[in-house]
Amino acid sequence: MFLSGVLTSLASLILLTKWLILPEHIIISSMGRNITTPIGMELTKQLGGIVPITVAMIFFTGIYGSLIGPWVLKMFRIRHRTAMGIALGTASHVVGTSKAITLGEDIGAMSAVAIPIAGIMTVLLAPLALKFIKNCNWTSEYKICNLRRWN
Repeated sequence: MFLSGVLTSLASLILLTKWLILPEHIIISSMGRNITTPIGMELTKQLGGIVPITVAMIFFTGIYGSLIGPWVLKMFRIRHRTAMGIALGTASHVVGTSKAITLGEDIGAMSAVAIPIAGIMTVLLAPLALKFIKNCNWTSEYKICNLRRWN
């Protein structure tokens, strides 16, 4: 469950940033948007991004996730309380956890557990995602990735 949330976050980042044709420093600064602020800031420093952009994206993601998170859970008919907590904690970190607590103590507890696990997984997977982005020759017509050699 935790891995699917982290992979979805990174995959959506790759697709969205390439679709919007964003510069590389914005992509790098966006990699930590779904993890808690201290981990996201350090990840951005290590990858060479811009820390204030990361902080702004983390705040926006947390607030936006806490506002629409319960609605998304209802829309996809996710009723398992553990899954609800992990989804909110993985997607919108501490702010999502505060919303999860209002839905139930067990949902809030699972959301709190998800925060450090998602942070660690993102720190481990973000360099691979960055390498994928750099080694991907995006065709402008279809926005399809033609992988070049991985050096």
